[in-house]
Amino acid sequence: QIAQCIERIYAPLNRAEGCAPEDVIDLVQDAMGPVELSVVMNEERINSALAIVEKAKQLSKSLKAEDFHELLSCHEAEAMVLSAELHYRASLLRKESRGWFYREDYPQQDNDNWLKWIIAQNVEGEMSFTTEDVPVERWPIKPEGTQLKRVPVSEEEIASPLYKYFTMPMTEADPAKYAAV
Repeated sequence: QIAQCIERIYAPLNRAEGCAPEDVIDLVQDAMGPVELSVVMNEERINSALAIVEKAKQLSKSLKAEDFHELLSCHEAEAMVLSAELHYRASLLRKESRGWFYREDYPQQDNDNWLKWIIAQNVEGEMSFTTEDVPVERWPIKPEGTQLKRVPVSEEEIASPLYKYFTMPMTEADPAKYAAV
């Protein structure tokens, strides 16, 4: 198992031919950079961005490094592809808007159905997603609209410099502010 791991880590150095890490990174940036793909989203644009990420994922299988510095760039490119794919696959799953996460096709926050964490796992080499209810019953401050018993807040928690951030009201996203020009 260790030998396989070492072989995988050094594979870009051992390839006679392949693509440069910059080629993969450029594709990931094409998918993640535009506001209309990564900030103000809808299902069509998420799928469009995911297609770019898939192209980068395929290209990343042929990464080639000339030296250890470029080998590091190869692994950074692979990590960027993984991160972008996780982002967009989870974005497709979430059917609401929440905080900075805004979907034009689901503009409202939906605590009844989506007060959940999205859990990503590697299952036999494939991404698998499940959801888990956020345990808000243990939180001293509850999201608006939840009908849960209030947990007592200690004086120590109230005195904490971070407490004010948990009591601030959430600001609704303004789609016009992020609309594509």
